[in-house]
Amino acid sequence: MSNNNVRKQNLNQLNAAKNYCDICGKGPSAANNRSHSMRATKTVRKPNTQKVQGLIVCTRCMRTNASKTAL
Repeated sequence: MSNNNVRKQNLNQLNAAKNYCDICGKGPSAANNRSHSMRATKTVRKPNTQKVQGLIVCTRCMRTNASKTAL
């Protein structure tokens, strides 16, 4: 696979992912995997999102909201 095909595939994964937090807007980001020889391969880092009461929420927002309700 050529580099252009890999980039297009990663961009398509970013656009197709429904991993956006409804509260803060956090979404997937592009990054590089680094091997021991420091070769870079593209990857997509997705946030940890959960479905809570019909909303898609990242775990950071879940913890923030939980601490606000506990006070």
